[in-house]
Amino acid sequence: MLYKFKRIPVEQDIRILNNLQTTFNGIDCVYQFWQAKDIQGSSIVFYCDDVNLLTNKELEQWIREFPLLIEKGSSVTISRNPDSEYVIVNFNFLDI
Repeated sequence: MLYKFKRIPVEQDIRILNNLQTTFNGIDCVYQFWQAKDIQGSSIVFYCDDVNLLTNKELEQWIREFPLLIEKGSSVTISRNPDSEYVIVNFNFLDI
């Protein structure tokens, strides 16, 4: 699993607080806690080939079904960049 996640992109203004390699719903992933200028959040990073048959709606539904959200109705964003190997699901945005 480790080899898949060696090139996860990190935006310049984001500091990764913790990376945890794990599985989510049976799929390899990295669970990240991060901090930007005045926001803290969480991400689940999937290898694109592992979730390419899933829609954004399905990925969001997974996040909402598991007890990961601090607030049930909070925002979930999904980033699929055609130039990237990864699908990034962001959630638990907190103003700090």
